[in-house]
Amino acid sequence: MSLRPSEQAGLRRSSFKASVGAADGLGRRVSSMDGIRKEVRSSALRKRRCGGAQAAEGAHPEAHEKTVGSASGFSRRSIFVLEAGGYLLVAFQQNPPIQEVINCGVLPCLVRLLSREDYPELQFEAAWALTNIASGTSENTMLVVKPALLVLRQLIHSEDKDVLADACWALSYLTHRDEAHTQAVINGNLIGPLVHLMGTAESAISNGAAWAITNATCGGTHDQIKYLVSQGCIKAFCDFLGHSDPRILKVCLEGLENILMVGEAEKSLGNCDINMYAEMIEDVDALDKIEDLQNHDNITIYHMAVRLLETFWVEEDDAMPSEENAPQASIHDTKLDVSVPPGAFNFG
Repeated sequence: MSLRPSEQAGLRRSSFKASVGAADGLGRRVSSMDGIRKEVRSSALRKRRCGGAQAAEGAHPEAHEKTVGSASGFSRRSIFVLEAGGYLLVAFQQNPPIQEVINCGVLPCLVRLLSREDYPELQFEAAWALTNIASGTSENTMLVVKPALLVLRQLIHSEDKDVLADACWALSYLTHRDEAHTQAVINGNLIGPLVHLMGTAESAISNGAAWAITNATCGGTHDQIKYLVSQGCIKAFCDFLGHSDPRILKVCLEGLENILMVGEAEKSLGNCDINMYAEMIEDVDALDKIEDLQNHDNITIYHMAVRLLETFWVEEDDAMPSEENAPQASIHDTKLDVSVPPGAFNFG
């Protein structure tokens, strides 16, 4: 198996994507992301409303009063606005009243409530409301980035699965914007934990983490994408290639393609003789998985798999490289260590 010359890559990519502009592609990705996130939310709400929340109230009858009382620093009105904002944003899926929630001044309250580890119900609601705000305009997203990122660094290690899932989805909305937002997430040391969750957490959490990493590859610089690779995202994506949900498969294939394109650029610049990232995919035995996706029932998955294979790999007489010429790189090759790319956001 050898690499196809890169001259053909641009032509194939442009011919396949000609009908989908960048703005349309982003819109579809965000729409799909919203759909999955709301499915996760609905499932979590059913669990909490039907069992967990009632049990918690029975075990701690004073918890609610303690939280909304004067000693907590949050008035009953603040909690009402929090819950109203969260549920309004759930209810109006097409045109969520994000600006109205911002205008009512509840954002600082939401950010503070993210830290309430003693009351995960409020963390859950606050994380959901902030995620909805982050899903709005770029300006809305930045309002969440500045005050909430430090707290999200804590929530990404939360033991509450629903809070953790919302934290991942919130980060996915930050990374889908542009390289500045991605840099903020990188500087917050959040990429490593997200990649870890892709491989270890249940689907409601790992799916959000996968979206966050793929979004970072879509709008990130080459240096940022190389940093993502250094954190192990190639293997994490490849492990997802057997996922049953076509939406998640598409996300992972898109992430891999963006990474492979950086590998081609590095090769074209003469920084290496081969596409190192294509070799890394082979190293984790994922090339067979991509080939198998040519038989997938979903036509989009089929086309994405074919495009990857035709662009970055080609068979030549079924010959494999000899052992002495075979690349020795692996996911943990020290030569692939990449420092954090410089950026405007620093969160120490």
